Amino acid sequence: MNVFPGRVITLTGRVDHNASRFEFNLLTGAYNGADVAFHFNPRFDQREAVRNSCQGGGWGPEEKQGGFPLHPGQQFEIQIICFPDHYQVNCNGHAWYTYRHRIPYQQVQALQVKGDVTITNVYAY
Repeated sequence: MNVFPGRVITLTGRVDHNASRFEFNLLTGAYNGADVAFHFNPRFDQREAVRNSCQGGGWGPEEKQGGFPLHPGQQFEIQIICFPDHYQVNCNGHAWYTYRHRIPYQQVQALQVKGDVTITNVYAY
């Protein structure tokens, strides 16, 4: 997956009814040990969405501000929009937060999804 300024990655799906957590990761490779350029981890047990990056096995400082618009059992559309210096994340058509690049977006090669979520569609344009 190529990521560049103007690229929009849209994920649609439904949060599991008994959701605890799920995550979307933009990875620098498609194998174990790849760096995580952007980690997005909604935590329903804590009512916060953690964002971070992992380089060489070490996680940076977590970002958590911005509210929590997701609910168990809810359908959603999340957009990750790449800008030259940050990602803009929107949820259900509303701006949610921004995340400054810690790893260059040019290194992103894969999208990973884990946890208590069912994805119905992923598309990038």
